[in-house]
Amino acid sequence: MYAGFGLLNAIKDGDYPLPAYSRTLMIACIAGAILISFIHPLILLTNILWIVFGWLYHGIGRHILFGDATILSFTHFALPSFISSQLLNQSMLHSARLSLFFFLVFWFVIPSKNMKDSEKDRKLRYSTFSTQSPYGVLLSLLFLVFSYLIMIGGFVVFDFGVYYRIALLLSGFVLAYIFYLVSRSQLTDAVNTVRLWMLLFLLGFILEQHPLWNIAWLSLIPIVCYLFFLPFLGNADSRRTYS
Repeated sequence: MYAGFGLLNAIKDGDYPLPAYSRTLMIACIAGAILISFIHPLILLTNILWIVFGWLYHGIGRHILFGDATILSFTHFALPSFISSQLLNQSMLHSARLSLFFFLVFWFVIPSKNMKDSEKDRKLRYSTFSTQSPYGVLLSLLFLVFSYLIMIGGFVVFDFGVYYRIALLLSGFVLAYIFYLVSRSQLTDAVNTVRLWMLLFLLGFILEQHPLWNIAWLSLIPIVCYLFFLPFLGNADSRRTYS
């Protein structure tokens, strides 16, 4: 489902040169996800909600300030964490607290993805910090600080241990590096590094739930892969001076 709507987003925004069969692949991914979801009612419900909110995201969500952050925080983080907790027979209270925690953390993170490509977003009439305010980048950085404070709050609320503390410490250094990249007007690199920041947070959380070496190595794979590809993710815009 995520791959299908990711393709839809790329097709609509024209982010990448895509092959002619991209729309067919998009439909196949979404249809395949729906078929697989019939194995459990909660998974089916999740996919139905993803379709509804995906339609809202591409319809009006990106034209309302914070619309994209609200929808994506729900579909990508709050909803999966809630449903996963329920599938693991966790209490409703724990599932709700965890879902709210993820929603708040990433609601403040997601606006940072719009720090770059502000001119393109204006042409598409998307409503973001960068299209609505001359201080859009600064506001996005301020939101990242708020998100980091919520991460720290999660350490207290959920009584996380050493793995989460290490992840928080490393995340602090990465956050400082994001500020440095923005000060150098390397906005594309800054946005790419925000994604690494998010992966570090999720890694710390996962290790708190499953402090086993086999799970740890699996959790490290996305970060290692991202670090490998990070130098290739920037483009000419990452070296451009922004006013």
